[in-house]
Amino acid sequence: MDKYLSAVFLISLQNEGAVSPMLRELMFRRYRLADHVTDEEGRQRYHRASDLAYRYCGYLEARFLRASRLHDLAREARRFYRLGQRDKLERIAGLQ
Repeated sequence: MDKYLSAVFLISLQNEGAVSPMLRELMFRRYRLADHVTDEEGRQRYHRASDLAYRYCGYLEARFLRASRLHDLAREARRFYRLGQRDKLERIAGLQ
């Protein structure tokens, strides 16, 4: 998700706030696992993390990007990163 947010801020600044929704799709749905991720548990963990990141970033897009609220997006991202793992999972599960 770090790479996604970095890309969003950079692209947004270069394109007067416009960010393609395809960015999220490419980063979290159309990825390829690194060759060293060979065990099934590792693969499942990566897929689950990508699914959660896809969902949370969709929430960020709807709430902050479409309204060009980058300052609020940065504040939300900082708040999210300070959460522990359980709180992050609960935060994503509670999104509507």
